[in-house]
Formats: sequence, C-alpha cells, structure tokens
Amino acid sequence: MRKTALTILLLCLSVWCGQAQGFVSESAREAFSRGNLWKDAANASGLAVAPQVRYGDFSLTGGIVDGRFRPAREAVGSTEVSAHTEGATALGRMQLWGDFSFRNIFDRGRNFDVSMYGVPDDMPYFLLDANESRWIRQEYEMGAKAALPLGDRWAAGLSVHYADKVGAKQKDPRSEDYVMDIELVPGILWKLGDAHVLGWDARFRYDYERSYPSNANASLNQDVYSALGLGEGSLQKVGGNDGMKEYYYTTWRYGGAVQYGYTGSWRLLAEAAFHLQSVEVMHQKSLPKNMGHTDQTALEGSVQVLWGMANSNKLVARARYKTTDGIEKVQQRDNTAFNQKWVTIAENKMSRYDRTEVAASYDHLFGAGKPDGYDAKVGGRASFTMEDDAYFIPASSFRWSRLFAGAFAARQFRIKAVRLLAEASAGYGLSLEGAYTYGGTKVDSPAVEMYRLDSIYYGTDFAQVGAAATCTLPSRGRVRYNLGLDADCRFAVGADEAAHRTVCALRFGVSF
Repeated sequence: MRKTALTILLLCLSVWCGQAQGFVSESAREAFSRGNLWKDAANASGLAVAPQVRYGDFSLTGGIVDGRFRPAREAVGSTEVSAHTEGATALGRMQLWGDFSFRNIFDRGRNFDVSMYGVPDDMPYFLLDANESRWIRQEYEMGAKAALPLGDRWAAGLSVHYADKVGAKQKDPRSEDYVMDIELVPGILWKLGDAHVLGWDARFRYDYERSYPSNANASLNQDVYSALGLGEGSLQKVGGNDGMKEYYYTTWRYGGAVQYGYTGSWRLLAEAAFHLQSVEVMHQKSLPKNMGHTDQTALEGSVQVLWGMANSNKLVARARYKTTDGIEKVQQRDNTAFNQKWVTIAENKMSRYDRTEVAASYDHLFGAGKPDGYDAKVGGRASFTMEDDAYFIPASSFRWSRLFAGAFAARQFRIKAVRLLAEASAGYGLSLEGAYTYGGTKVDSPAVEMYRLDSIYYGTDFAQVGAAATCTLPSRGRVRYNLGLDADCRFAVGADEAAHRTVCALRFGVSF
C-alpha cells in the first residue's frame, strides 16, 4: 500500500507542477480557502460550482507538545515529524483535488492504553495499565476528490479517504497496533438556478484495528485491566498461555448529508448530516470471543456565511450531537471436540456516552480581495462542549461541560517581495462541571484513576495564548514557486494548578 501511495503522490506532483499557479502569500492561500465554502465539504460535487485555483504544495513540519494539562490518555509530551503535499487542478471539465501526509510521532508519558492506537471517548472496551510509557507511531494518510459537471444543472462527485497507521508501546506490557481506515463519499449536486444549489451525499466508512499485547521480559507477567466502561472491568494479565491475546476492532459506518448553497450579493452553505456506526470488539483470532459492541448515532449541522465587499465578513456555526450505547455480551464456551467456540447467550446494554458540541466563529478581513492576500484580520470564536456518560449496574457517571471564548488578530507585512503574516490569539476556557462518580468495588483500578484525572482536567478553568508567523518568498527565475517558513506556538495553563500545555510547530513549504 505504501508503494501505491508513493506512486499516486508522484503522479499528482507531476500534474500539479505542470499546471499549478500557486499562492503568493499565506494570506492569499487563507483567503482562497476561506472563500471556497465547498472546499472542505465531504460532498466533492460542490467543486464543480466552487472557484478552483490550480496549485500544488509540499511541506515538511516538525512539532512538539509538552505539559501535563491534558486528558489522561494523551501523552505528556510528543515530537512529530511530518511531510504533506496537496494540490488542485482540472482535467477538461473535471475538477480534481488530492493530498497525502506522512507522520512520525514519538510520544512519552502516555498512559491508560494497551490495546488501541488511540482510544475514542465513547469506546469502553480496551486494555489499560497504570504505567506511563513511550509510544512510537507512524501514519500514512491520503485523500482525493473529483467533481464532474453533468450538463448545465447537475454535477457528480466522489471523495475518497484512506489512512494506514502503526503504533508500538515501548514498555511492558507493550503492544503493536495496526489500523486501516477507508471512507467513500459519492455525491450529486443540482442547480436550481443561477443562485441556488442542492447537494446530497452518501457516506460509507470501514475501520479495522488489531493489537498484539506482549512482554519483552517473557519471564515476568504484567497486570492489565480489561475495561467495560467508567471504571468497571476485570483484572487480567499479559504473558503466559492464559494471558490476554490480540484485540481487534471492526467498525462500519453509514450515513449521508444534504447541502444547500446560495450565491448572490452574499454567499451561504448549509449542511445537515447523520451517521450510524457499529463497532465489534473481538479477542483472540484462534478462538474468537466478543469483548463488547457499540452502536452510535450522530447528528451534525453547519452554516457558513460570507458577505460584505470582497466577502470580507465570514460567520461559521456548527453543532454536533452523538450518543453511543455500550453493549456487553454474555458468552459461554462450547468445548465440543474440533468445534470449540464462544456462544453468545445474552446481550445487555450496560453503558451510554453522550457528547454535545456547539461552536461559532466570526472574522473580518481588511483589504480583502487583493491578489497577494488581505492586509489584516480580526475575529473571535466561542464553543460549548458537554459530555454525559453513564454505566448502569453498578451505577457510575462521568459528566463535564465547558465554555470557551477567544479572539484573534493577524496582520500582513509587505517587505519588497517578501510577505510576512503575523497572528496572535488568546482565549479562556470556563469549566461548568467536571464530576466522576464510581459505584463499583474496584476503586484501586487504573480505569478509576483515569476517570478521576479526567474529571480534574475537565473541571479546571484554563487560559490560552498563541502566536504564529509565516514568511513567504517568491521565486525570481522562470519557474514559478514560493518558499514559505512558518512558526506556530500555543500555551495553555490551568487556572487552579501549575499544570500547563505547550504546542509548537515549525514548517517549511514550497508552493507552486
């Protein structure tokens, strides 16, 4: 698969280099993305009616994350090195876009996870231990979109996304994790007139993950905890013939969305989407046993609005709600000779995980519409997030909610041919609730400790500041390209304790 990805990447680069025109500054790139409301939509058919700039990018990025102000399952610190390329072009009437990313991630101080590459907030069935460990992770990710007009009124599109991930825990009990994700989104678009369009898409996603726990020191077994949700579970071990074997997760997701777009003196794109998802968690390929099952329903909607001279004002509002049921299966082993298997004799809905998210942002550009990008930008953002989880018997609960509000400003400086974009931001997160109640008897388990730490994190107010700068230098020869160097750093600190979180990145890129 990696050779195939590299071949596709080289083909894309050859097309982009031959036909792209690129962006002369970071603010010009940002203004294009900001004004193309269909660019990030899953329904690729929207590219047939959206303004398309032919461009190609290649960048190398190094980043660091450090600090203990974070959810319990996130690493205390990470170092990441990544390469990314993307571009857009046209082949006849067909509009094309694609990207490819490769990332190497080195985590330290990661805890409460043995059996997954990354544990979702609504996945109750996994292995965890109490030991902080280093992790090494590697990711290959690619996406492509194609849109083709079908006459004057219709257009069809297809969006494809693929990811291949490998992770390895470095301390006993260690594990090796392999993840494959693939998503297909076919869509259509109907033009009702010069100003109005309707879009529909269907969404299909398949994820497969398998994990192999082991010990480098084979003479010493390691304790792990097989979680069932909100601190409940059972003590197990890794090592020996009766120790825990491989876990594997199979995910199927089906959904769809509808979009409405308007283009006139102002522009709008509204979308409503839903999906249904099921995850089957199995243990030991040689004698498969079901460790649990989840069913998820998610609803989301978004509205983007542009108005003013050269679309200088933009408002974005998004909302999402998902609910997940955790279903435990009571199984009995059938020891029939030559036909041994685990048989399900009962299924019980034992847990529920609800997440609500609402967010809005507004920004205004000064000097919008200039070929080399805007002069300055100001704006603000706000969000509300709420989690409400429950385990039914024994009764346990985990609830938190948080408000966040922030402001940002940017200014572009023109120094002869060089373009320098500087940005600053600040915000404050206000915790409305952060509470965890465990009703079971396993009060010393690492799962209980994990939720206790999360309740402290989500129950703490925090302040956040950030700064970024991007320098773009155009080429002087006959071959047109732009060199870019940007730095970005954000710092967050909890209001009630000394814990902090720092996220910084340095990127070098070529745009052509």
